[in-house]
Order: sequence, then structure tokens, then C-alpha cells
Amino acid sequence: MVEPKVYGARIVVERLKLWKYRLDALLEIGIIVPVGRNVYGHPLFAAETINRLASNEHRERSHDPLWWDFEPHLDRRAPRGRPRVAPVELPFYAFDNEKQHRWTKKLHAWKKQYAPFPHRHGASGARFKQMAEDKATKAFQKAHGSIKRNRTRAQILVGHKRVPITRGTLFAAV
Repeated sequence: MVEPKVYGARIVVERLKLWKYRLDALLEIGIIVPVGRNVYGHPLFAAETINRLASNEHRERSHDPLWWDFEPHLDRRAPRGRPRVAPVELPFYAFDNEKQHRWTKKLHAWKKQYAPFPHRHGASGARFKQMAEDKATKAFQKAHGSIKRNRTRAQILVGHKRVPITRGTLFAAV
């Protein structure tokens, strides 16, 4: 069976030409979701999805939710006191569905309410990210099978050279 191709966070940052803080923000919103974790607990992302998002139009689409403006503003040309159309009433260009749009709007309100400090709803954010990751992992495993994780190898010093050895072999030798 062919191994499903997955990327680590560093490769995702390079492919999508993002800064690390922007990747964290996209993870928090749910635009990009990991499909699994490696042995050390670092997120793994589906390569085909990341390659699709690496195109110019999708890269711009993935940047938009970070700066999406949910607040209605007064237009100088409009009659006094009449707000212009808020971007929220436009089609959900930057978001995949209504649920993701509502979550981002709620997150935006929390960040604005507690600015310049971090918002106090970290548990809700962690729960949302975990549910999104579980859903993405199930879909990925259904399509490709499970991700094979390499076993960690202990490095033991033999003379002046470090030799990789599995834990099972090490315990069997003792």
C-alpha cells in the first residue's frame, strides 16, 4: 500500500508562503486543519490539500479571513448615520461554510473585546480545533488509510559514534 503523503508544519509554511503566526491564526479559525500527528505530537497536513492551497488564488483566499472586517463602518458619501454594507453580508468568499464563518466572527469579537491581551476563551478554541482535527483525521483515514508513524529510535553512544536503536532491541539486549 502506498503511504499517504503528509507535510509537517515547516513545509506548510514554506509552501503557502506564510509566517508562523499566520499559520497559527489559520489553524485557530479552521481554514487549515491537521489530519494527524507525528510521534512527537507535531501536526501533519495532507499534501494534496496544501498543494492545492499553494496556488495564488487560494493563497489569497486563505489570507483574507485573518483580516476580515466584521464591523459596519460609516461611509463618508452615504447619508449621515447610514452604515455601508458590512463585509459580513457579502457571500462567504473566505470561509468554507456558515459554521466556520460564525466561529471566526465570535473569535474576532473576543479578540476585540480583550485587546491588547489574549482572549480568555482558550478552552473553546482548543475544543473547536480538536473537533475540526478529529473530523479531518477521520476523513483522511477513510480516503487514504492511517498514517504510518515512524517509531522513535534511541541514540546510544558506542565508542565515539551515536547508533540508532529501537527501544525493543535495547530492552531485549539488557
